[in-house]
Amino acid sequence: MLVGVPKEIKDSEYRVGLVPSTAGELIANGHRVIIERGAGIGAGLSDADYEAVGAEIVPGADEIYARAELVVKVHKPRDLVPLLKAWGAMQHLSPPDQRFRRVLAPARSASASGSV
Repeated sequence: MLVGVPKEIKDSEYRVGLVPSTAGELIANGHRVIIERGAGIGAGLSDADYEAVGAEIVPGADEIYARAELVVKVHKPRDLVPLLKAWGAMQHLSPPDQRFRRVLAPARSASASGSV
C-alpha cells in the first residue's frame, strides 16, 4: 500500500502524521511511504530523516492526495469536498486520548483499524 503524509497546515500545529521510525516500520513491512517536503520540520524531523528509512519526499500535498492509497494526518483536511469526490470515503479516527491519527482512505481500499 502507498501511504502518504502531507504537511499539516493548521496554525501552530507542529506534529506530523508519521514519524520516521513509523514510516520505516511500514516500509520494512512492504509498504511504500511518501512524505510532503518539509512535513516534519515543525516536529524537528528533516526530509533526510524520512529518506534515511526509505520514504520518498514529494513536493506538495496535491501529489500525496493524487497517488496515496492511504493518507495519514493529524488534522482533517480543510477542504473535504474534492477529496470526497475523488476518493468516495473517509474514516476519521479520533478518540479522546488522541493516540490515533486521522486517516483518509480511497473507497477502493477503505479500511481502518485502531492501530494506525
